[in-house]
Amino acid sequence: MILRIKAKAIMKFKESETVELKTSTTQLSRALETLSAFANTNLGTVYFGIDENGDVVGQEVGNRTIRKITTDILSQIEPKLFPNIWGEEIQGKPVLKVELKAELLYLAGYIEYRRTGIKNMKKWMQDYELPAPKYREDGLCFVVILKRKEGT
Repeated sequence: MILRIKAKAIMKFKESETVELKTSTTQLSRALETLSAFANTNLGTVYFGIDENGDVVGQEVGNRTIRKITTDILSQIEPKLFPNIWGEEIQGKPVLKVELKAELLYLAGYIEYRRTGIKNMKKWMQDYELPAPKYREDGLCFVVILKRKEGT
């Protein structure tokens, strides 16, 4: 007799240049900055209901929650960003997923966010025919200045 056992693998999630994990929608303001950064790098996914260690903790997913996230994205990110937002079940728990594909340059609260380090900034700016970034120290801060094309 052969006994077959189905093992359910518990997948650990991990943050990356295109994946951001949020324990819950109480972290929505930080998620908006992340979505702006994702939009400026053309794609990304934010999961609500997965903690920073990659453990699925669950998130209430309902029309009210989806409407709140949609409203905040539409009112706080410029130009307008239209991600796909839906709930799904992962490891038996509800999770909210916000996924997007976008174009350069997006703002969250009048600040442009970029998801990666400065080593590629010159290349990105050149790829999009934008002026090269400027760098300077300002006291204890390091400042990077990115300029848009004139008229945008």
